[in-house]
Amino acid sequence: MSYQLYDHLQMPIIVLSKSYEIVYFNFICSPFFGLPPRKLKKCNDLSELFGNSNTKVLKLVESLSELAPTVSEEILIQTPKQDYTVVFKLFLEKNNVVMQIQDFSIERLLHEKYKQQIIELKNTHEQIVKSDKLRALGELIAGISHEISSPLMVATDLAYELEEMIHQHKIDPSKKAVTNLQDEIARIKQIVSNMQSMSKAEAKDVEVFSLKTAVDKAISFLNDLSLLDNISVDIKLSRSFALASQSKIEQVIINLIKNSIDAISKNEKKEIKIYSEINMHSQLIHIVDNGVGIKNTDEIFEMFYTTKEYGEGTGLGLSISQKIMEDSHGELRCEPIEQGAHFVMEFPRLDIESFTTTNEYLKGAKDYEDKKIFILGDDEGDLNELFQKLKGENVVLILCDNFEGVEALKDAYLADESYRLQSNQTSLSGASVKTVSEIIKTIRNENK
Repeated sequence: MSYQLYDHLQMPIIVLSKSYEIVYFNFICSPFFGLPPRKLKKCNDLSELFGNSNTKVLKLVESLSELAPTVSEEILIQTPKQDYTVVFKLFLEKNNVVMQIQDFSIERLLHEKYKQQIIELKNTHEQIVKSDKLRALGELIAGISHEISSPLMVATDLAYELEEMIHQHKIDPSKKAVTNLQDEIARIKQIVSNMQSMSKAEAKDVEVFSLKTAVDKAISFLNDLSLLDNISVDIKLSRSFALASQSKIEQVIINLIKNSIDAISKNEKKEIKIYSEINMHSQLIHIVDNGVGIKNTDEIFEMFYTTKEYGEGTGLGLSISQKIMEDSHGELRCEPIEQGAHFVMEFPRLDIESFTTTNEYLKGAKDYEDKKIFILGDDEGDLNELFQKLKGENVVLILCDNFEGVEALKDAYLADESYRLQSNQTSLSGASVKTVSEIIKTIRNENK
């Protein structure tokens, strides 16, 4: 049978016999497989063309039905020339199998490049938003300075007058001066309190979450983009919870791992290690790669500083990531190592962050400290529900997921009450064992 019609098609066409031997190929097959026509004619079966990917192709051929053509999903094939991402279309023609190969390698590369550009655009957009926020913050600070300066000057003058009255034993004028001084100080405190209320509105997405979950989601996102193919990723994370914006922390992790991927792109052996560490006051995530390393560790967090080629990066990723960590009361730093790069994300322990976040006395918003509630638990959902529902209940929350030395920790905070969630089996002297709903109900009843 003549297959000359297929010679005019601009895609590889191969015709197989019943026994899957090659009986025809069109001229495009030669540049596609990187073999001259004389060598192609000597190929008896598909294994000589597809190598290690031959099994996948044969399974497609064997699954071909006489009733309808078969169209495969995208398949990565290995040819003598190079690897391709292709889609096979198979159909029967007079008992022979006609195989049409559609090459999507270029489209796939463009698609991946598009995804990366979208990520970079999102980072750039967030930086622009942050710049606007910084400008607004400057205006806010100027306004606050003006508002505070007036009562502060009055309070200063009243203090001098009060000192003079005390020396002159003028009791009644002194009492009036003290009252006026207290009014001015209260006015300053109210201005500061209003400013803190504004900052709280910006931090409404703060939640209790597992750092391991954040890393897993970041890895899953990068896997979906096929960015971790052929890379050894060693993850060793212990159970620990943080109080911050999970989505923003995931953004930082993605950015750091993406930088590592770029740094090891030319390595024969590509390795990324992610592990955690917990100390007395903080919990850390280490991200280490065996890439080209970083020479100027002091400059890498500056805006628009980049070691990448022109057009490959904006130089904003690390500066944005550092700002996110600072907003989360944490720290992002780069530590020197002999080979590669070593970044450290440091977070406050959950008990410390929940204590400072809900303590209005420490912020200067109250003249007294609210009742301190110590809660021990090991479920991020339970702890997050407690935080979200009790953070405005005029109590100081101390959410603890640290089971080692928990008795000493509770005593160090001088907790007024302590609870242990039913899901946690660790003992805690003097603690009532309750469910999340029972703890919330008890605390709200006490505050009535």
